[in-house]
Amino acid sequence: MALTSPSELRARLLRVLSMHGGALQRREALDEMDEIWRGSWTADDLSTPPSRSFELKWRNRTSFERQRMVEDGLLAHHK
Repeated sequence: MALTSPSELRARLLRVLSMHGGALQRREALDEMDEIWRGSWTADDLSTPPSRSFELKWRNRTSFERQRMVEDGLLAHHK
């Protein structure tokens, strides 16, 4: 089964952020995404990448998508 597309991960992340005034800590945003879309992650999404066996692929890929949004000027980088 295929991974959830980057554009869908982006849309889901933006939806969660918009529900919270545009800002959430990384873990909180990912936890909320998991709560909302728990039943829709694919088997591939729920596997782990070899380099980060402690993190599900959808969480890792969403983090990279968030970074791309920061680089594109769509989200602010928070320290």
